[in-house]
Amino acid sequence: MKAIQSIPTVLGVAAKRMQAPEKTMRTHAPQIDQYLRDRGIVYVRSEYLGAEGRGQFEALQFNRFDGSTCVMADSDLRLRLKATFRALLMGRYPQWCLGDGSGGDFRWDLTADLLTHTHCTRGSISEHSVHHNI
Repeated sequence: MKAIQSIPTVLGVAAKRMQAPEKTMRTHAPQIDQYLRDRGIVYVRSEYLGAEGRGQFEALQFNRFDGSTCVMADSDLRLRLKATFRALLMGRYPQWCLGDGSGGDFRWDLTADLLTHTHCTRGSISEHSVHHNI
């Protein structure tokens, strides 16, 4: 005899199917994604640090499929990428550079279309958070 699914189980499955797909960097910033992939870039890492009301992105690293680092001299690309990451950071942590501040990084695997954002607060109570995608 076949088991009968309960209503909550059926509704739960239907609700999951109706959820909007997860937003990724490829859909969030398609021009940047295409520009990087056209140049063989498969991985981007950007570090940030802030405290006492000031903060900035300290490093921006680009890697090819073989793991080699690539120098991207395109200042417009660098500015747009930092602005995109800064907007995500401000949306998640609007006070990220106040007081003792915080630091973290964005790691974008273009091949897997996966963005990982790691954020750490500094001070007497430190917190560590990890976000995936947008």
